[in-house]
Amino acid sequence: MRRTLLNDGWTVRRKANGFDELGVGTEETAVTLPHDALLGSPRSPAGSPATGYYTGGAWEYRRVLERPRAESETAVLLEFEGVYRDALVLVNDNVVAQRPNGYAGFRCRSTTCCARGRTI
Repeated sequence: MRRTLLNDGWTVRRKANGFDELGVGTEETAVTLPHDALLGSPRSPAGSPATGYYTGGAWEYRRVLERPRAESETAVLLEFEGVYRDALVLVNDNVVAQRPNGYAGFRCRSTTCCARGRTI
């Protein structure tokens, strides 16, 4: 088994809607994991003291992977550490995992979704 650290090369943006996918919405920002998207948000009097005056929100993290042709038949297991609550993991628009609990590590098998070449 080969283990590859994937902390670099991520982007983050506010959770997309249909207009965002057309390129009308929020821009992606390059980040290195671990990262907390909320800390880059503005504070507001509308927020509560319990949340540090952040108003909250939902964010998407994305990363593009290249799967070598020589590894097209090998199993792919993605491992996440400390993901915030209600995490949904998609590989090429296929749901491969959902984790309701916050800051818990988990693994998901995504072999069938990871075609040779570019994977998002």
